[in-house]
Amino acid sequence: MADRYTPEKRREYMNTYRQARREDALFALGGKCVACYADVGLDFHHVEPKVKHLPIAKMWTASLDAFWGEVLKCELLCRKCHAKRHNSERQHGTTTMYRYGKCRCDPCRNAARRYWRNESRRRQGGKLLVRKTSIGSSTLPGESSPPNLGVGP
Repeated sequence: MADRYTPEKRREYMNTYRQARREDALFALGGKCVACYADVGLDFHHVEPKVKHLPIAKMWTASLDAFWGEVLKCELLCRKCHAKRHNSERQHGTTTMYRYGKCRCDPCRNAARRYWRNESRRRQGGKLLVRKTSIGSSTLPGESSPPNLGVGP
């Protein structure tokens, strides 16, 4: 009885449990890619991302009602078709398009700049420690700052 709950046995049980749930979900959704009918390398794709609660990969241990509620919002796509679908959904002027779509148009660059500016401020606790004004010069808090040109807050 002492070896019943060893970490190895628990890991083996959870892997078996997750695999069984995945196989049930794949079977319930047809077991094939809805675009090319491939039956290997399948991903769960949320048809309406706005109603997605969690990715299916994070729901293996959720209640059955929550798990099946989320699975029924999905369709099966092979990895190749899933990548194509997400690449076609990207919009210009977003950090996603800049990072993953490798777009370097002005709206995408500006979106990336805004993101990293806000991220660095968030990490600094909302305080702007040093602000670059032009190449090689900077202002410190309390010093006069360059005029606001309508970029940023």
